[in-house]
Amino acid sequence: MRSPCRPPPEFKRVLLEGPYHMAGHGRLGYLSASFTGCAPWPPRAPWPRCNNARRKDLGDRLGATHATCWLGDVLVRQGAPREGRRLLARSLWTYREFGNLWGEAATLYALAEAQLSVGRPEQARRRAEAAVALWRHIGARAWLATGLETLAKAHALAGDHVAAAQARDAAAAARTAQGGSGR
Repeated sequence: MRSPCRPPPEFKRVLLEGPYHMAGHGRLGYLSASFTGCAPWPPRAPWPRCNNARRKDLGDRLGATHATCWLGDVLVRQGAPREGRRLLARSLWTYREFGNLWGEAATLYALAEAQLSVGRPEQARRRAEAAVALWRHIGARAWLATGLETLAKAHALAGDHVAAAQARDAAAAARTAQGGSGR
């Protein structure tokens, strides 16, 4: 029986022989990207946890934080919001420690979506507003629009339809400013 932390043969072959052959922990980055593209993940999939442990063993705290954040988001989407929010909160602190504004904004966005999934619009609104402010600060217009859409959902869930409409209009303006359709 194969260990749950050992890659399936096809991943090992791609990682070691394929075009993505990289030295050191770069292979783990590809592996992590491979699994983030797989949906839906099997419940309690051991792979992200193993990848995270391997990144920590290599001393790549920021890489381990990315994996932890992705795992938290997946757990929320797979129906384990409490555990997912716990992992997202841990990721948030590390991103802040490193001064990684994009990671902080993405984690705040994921936390806002997690709060929406359990019916907590006020907490979702605060997280979405913080994510929007960071994305505005770093100039990430596509993500700004995404954050504004989440903010609109939080306002709508709270019953503030005027604020929800304003957030949706701001999201459309951000999409138009980046060259998109604005939806």
